[in-house]
Amino acid sequence: MAKRRIKNKRTAVADRRIAARKRNAVSKRRTARIESNASKKPKKWIVALILSVFFGVFGVDRFYLGYTGTGILKLLISVCTLGFGAWIWWLIDLLLIATRYEFKKIRWID
Repeated sequence: MAKRRIKNKRTAVADRRIAARKRNAVSKRRTARIESNASKKPKKWIVALILSVFFGVFGVDRFYLGYTGTGILKLLISVCTLGFGAWIWWLIDLLLIATRYEFKKIRWID
């Protein structure tokens, strides 16, 4: 009889721990979703578009949007290939910015 009580107490404690973990996981997901929206940096769409049109081949648009790594990569590709290697990437970026694509870090403002 005493063993049965101990076993019931153990399962009750384990059930409470599992329920608490589930609640914590749900609240963490909600917090992460709220923080991800708040952490997006507001950027002016027209400035990004103008930078992309005139200096996008050199990665200036990527630097402005906060993607420093890809901006450096785009710049290096442009310099190493005398600008020819980055034209396709520039065109894709131009289309993404012109259509106000939802980048992970960016919140467009007018």
